[in-house]
Amino acid sequence: LYKEYDKIIVIIKDYGIGISKENLPYIFNKFYQVEPSRSNNGNGLGLALVKGIIDLIDAKIEVESEINEGTLFKVILN
Repeated sequence: LYKEYDKIIVIIKDYGIGISKENLPYIFNKFYQVEPSRSNNGNGLGLALVKGIIDLIDAKIEVESEINEGTLFKVILN
């Protein structure tokens, strides 16, 4: 968490299996799962809810990911 000019930036990073480039455009879609076999207890709503909240508060979210290196989410609050 840090301040950059008049914005608040929140960084969330993991070092997991990552998300492929071809899947990144879809991760905020309702019910989208990269590989349903990765988890047996999800339904693909988590990131869709995050995106809905981001849109409601007029913020922005960016995602960077590399396979086997992890994923970084950057939330920009105005």
